[in-house]
Amino acid sequence: MLRKNTGGKNSAKVNYALTGKVFCACGGAMYGYTSGCGKNQYHHYVCKNKTYKRSGCNSPRLKKEELENIVFQQLKRELISSRDEILAHFKQLNKNDEIKKQLKALKREMQKRQQKFSRLLDLYAETGDAAVADKYKEAKREYAAIKKECAALEVTQNGVNIKDVERYLDYLSSSTFDIEDKKQLFDIFVERILVKDNNIEINFKVEIYSTVVALTGIEPVISP
Repeated sequence: MLRKNTGGKNSAKVNYALTGKVFCACGGAMYGYTSGCGKNQYHHYVCKNKTYKRSGCNSPRLKKEELENIVFQQLKRELISSRDEILAHFKQLNKNDEIKKQLKALKREMQKRQQKFSRLLDLYAETGDAAVADKYKEAKREYAAIKKECAALEVTQNGVNIKDVERYLDYLSSSTFDIEDKKQLFDIFVERILVKDNNIEINFKVEIYSTVVALTGIEPVISP
């Protein structure tokens, strides 16, 4: 009998890297499910509609490791062959007017805080007043917080960190990716995966990229 991976003792370490991104042709989301127990556990992606007997869905379970590997290998090929275009796409997003306005406002605030703690430092040097020292420390903390926010905004657009994008693209062809690495890669680049018949359609967050891949070599498991 199938049971949902709820984070119990035996299933807590299972990382379904495509959770929230895989959808069945019937419209249902495909979630990670674990069957069996102890050393005899089996991990699959299963359509939610089929699990709860909705919409007459008759799609098979798909083995977790095999499905994730197919998506990873296809994504890897696409990213390696399109590195320059992908970096240009994400960097262009960071140049939009809204981000420019936010950065401009933050830099003005940084300058004000810097001038403030400089004045306070001079005043403390003259007076040695402990209250002035406290105000100086507070102004420094405010400056550091704004500087950190500004730095994050400069490299981030819609939750995607440009440095992460560059790092993954640089190491794709030479590095071995564990499940955590793959999940981060999927989170950065994959928008949605549609499982239909014997194919999966991968829609990337980079708008110009989409691909259809045959589910070759993946063994569907027919639910009882």
